[in-house]
Amino acid sequence: LYNESGQEICRFSTFHDGMGLIEYTPGGGAYTAEFDVGGKTYKFPLPSAESEGCHIKPELFSGESIRMSIFRSASLKHIPLKITLSCRGQVYSVADVLPSELEEVFVFFPVKDVPSGVSQITVFNAGGEVLCERLVFIDHREHLKIQVKQDKNSYRPFRKINLDIDVKDRDGAPVSTVLSLAVRDAEQGVANRGGDARTYLLLSSELRGYIHDVAYYFEDDSVERKEALDLLLMTQGWSRYVLKQMAGLEPFEIRQPAEENVSMDGVVLEYSRKVKPVKHADVQMWMLGNGESYREQCTTDESGNFVFAFDFWGTWQLSLQVKEKGQPKNCDIRLNRFFGPKPRPLSYYEQQLPHENLINRAINATDTIAEFRPAVEGENDHFKGELAKDVARSYDLKEVKVKGRKSYRMEDEGLMHASVAYYLDDELDRMKDQGKDNATDLFEFLAQNNPYYHTERPIDTTDRYKTRPILYVVNNVVSYEYTIPLEEIVLDRVKLITIDERPGAACQYIHCMDIRDIDLVVIHIYTDNRLRVSPKGIRTTKMDGYTLVKEFYQPRYARGPLPGETDYRRTLYWNPNVRTDSLGRAQVDFYNNGTCRQINISAETVTPDGRIGVN
Repeated sequence: LYNESGQEICRFSTFHDGMGLIEYTPGGGAYTAEFDVGGKTYKFPLPSAESEGCHIKPELFSGESIRMSIFRSASLKHIPLKITLSCRGQVYSVADVLPSELEEVFVFFPVKDVPSGVSQITVFNAGGEVLCERLVFIDHREHLKIQVKQDKNSYRPFRKINLDIDVKDRDGAPVSTVLSLAVRDAEQGVANRGGDARTYLLLSSELRGYIHDVAYYFEDDSVERKEALDLLLMTQGWSRYVLKQMAGLEPFEIRQPAEENVSMDGVVLEYSRKVKPVKHADVQMWMLGNGESYREQCTTDESGNFVFAFDFWGTWQLSLQVKEKGQPKNCDIRLNRFFGPKPRPLSYYEQQLPHENLINRAINATDTIAEFRPAVEGENDHFKGELAKDVARSYDLKEVKVKGRKSYRMEDEGLMHASVAYYLDDELDRMKDQGKDNATDLFEFLAQNNPYYHTERPIDTTDRYKTRPILYVVNNVVSYEYTIPLEEIVLDRVKLITIDERPGAACQYIHCMDIRDIDLVVIHIYTDNRLRVSPKGIRTTKMDGYTLVKEFYQPRYARGPLPGETDYRRTLYWNPNVRTDSLGRAQVDFYNNGTCRQINISAETVTPDGRIGVN
C-alpha cells in the first residue's frame, strides 16, 4: 500500500480466494494498492477516506452473545447513537451508545434467539441516518443429522438398491420430517461444490454475486474458516432491508402482493395511438384444459385493470373478450405475466470444471465402436494444462469413410446447437403483452427481438447477423429451394426459429469451401396448416397454472433387463417427498442402471420450525 507520495505504508497478502484484509489509519491524499500476481503488477486507486464516521468490528462470538467494537470519529463522540442487530428484516436487539470521549466502545448483543444465518449490525443517529452497517454470520450448529445407509458397498447392473435413512437432531432425538433424496451414478457425476439447502438458505441467498466453493465455509468451525467467511461478508454483502423503511420514516412500496392462488391480471386498452384505458367494461374469460372448462367475468377499474383469481393445474387454452353495454368491443387486452429475471451471463468460474472432480469413466467396449487399449506413455503430452493428468486411457476409433453430412431432422437436434431460439407462440404473446408493435414478417420479428440481426429489406436482401451473412433454412430445406419465398411465409404459421453460429454449420446444406463465416437461421413451420389467428374481439392464448406433479422415471428390473437393453441414467433415484416416521426412519428402494458400481447420495430437509439437515 502506497500513499500519494509513493511511500510504502504496509504490505499484505490475500487470505482466501483472492480476499484479504488491511487495516491502516489514512491521512490526507490518495492511496494506491499494488498487487503482484504471477509476476505482473497491478495498481488500483483506493477510494478517498471519509473525514467523519464510524465503523464496526466484531471482536468475540460465543454461543450466547457477540461483542462489537464501535470506532467513532471526534464529531460523533458527543452525540447519542443507536445500534441494532437484525436478521431477515426483524430487529432482535437494540443498544445505546452514549456520548463519551472514548474513541472505541464495546457493545454486547445476546444471540440465543437470533436465527442462524446472516445478521445485520446497523449504527444510526437520532435522526434515523445510517452511519455504518456490518454483516455477521451466526451459526448455532443446530442442524439435523441425516444418515443414509447402503445395503451394499458396490452394485451390479440392473440390481435393486436399498437405502435406510435415519434423521436425528443434535441431541440424538429422532425427527419426523420430509426429505429430498437424490441418488446419482458416481462415475457419471462430479462432486457438488455449488452448495445445498443449508448453504443457500443461510448464506448465498443473502449475498450478491457468484460465491466460489460455498461449501468451504461450512466444512468445520475453525478460526480460519470464520475469518474467510467474515471477509466474504465484507466483500459481497449488501443491505436487503432499509432501516428507514422498517422504522416507517420512508414509504415502502409493495411491488408484488402475496399470492394466495393463481392470479391472472391485465389491462384493457383502446386500439389507438394514445394509450387510453377502457373503464368499467365487462371482461369475460373462459378456459379449456385437462378435459375441463372454466368461465368467469369481472369489470375493469378506472385504469382498465382486471384480475381473475382461481386455482388450476397445467397449461390451459385461454380466451378473453371485452363487452360494453352487453356488446362485444374490439380492444387491446394485455396480460401481466412476463416478469421473469433477465438472463444472467455465467462467470468464468462457473464455466470451469474443477480438476479434482474430473472423472475417468470406463466405457463398455460392447457399447461402442471404440477398442480399448492402455495409454502409451508420452502419447497424451499434447493435452495442455491439468487435463493431461486425467487422461488415463485412450481409445482407437475404427477408420470410417464419410459419405455424406447429416442435416437437421428434428427440432431438438437444431436446438442442441442453437445459440438463440424463439418459440413463436410465446414470443408473440410476450410482444403483445408488453405493448410492442406486431411484426409483419420474419425479418421484422428478428430485427425487433435481436439487436445483432440486421436487415434492409426490401432494398437489400443480404441480411446479416453479427456482421456475418445468413443462410436461411425452412423445414430442413434451403430457403431458395423451399416452395414458399421467405417474404410470403406468414408469421402465424411459424413454430420455432433458431440461430446457429457454429463455424461451418451451413455445410450441412450447401457445399462450398468458404462458408465457415455464415450463420444459420433455421425456421420450423407447422406442417398441419394451422394459423395462430384469434377471432376479432377475442384474445386467445395459453395460461400456465400450477405445475403438474410428475413421477420421476424409475424402471423396474425385477425380472432382469430385456436382451440387449441399455440404461445410462445419471440420476438413479429422485424423490422430494421422502417422509420419515416417528422414529426418524425411512426406507427406499430402486433399481440400478446398466453401468453404475458406486453411488453418490444427497439428502436434504428443512423442518417447519426452520431446522436444516444435509447429509
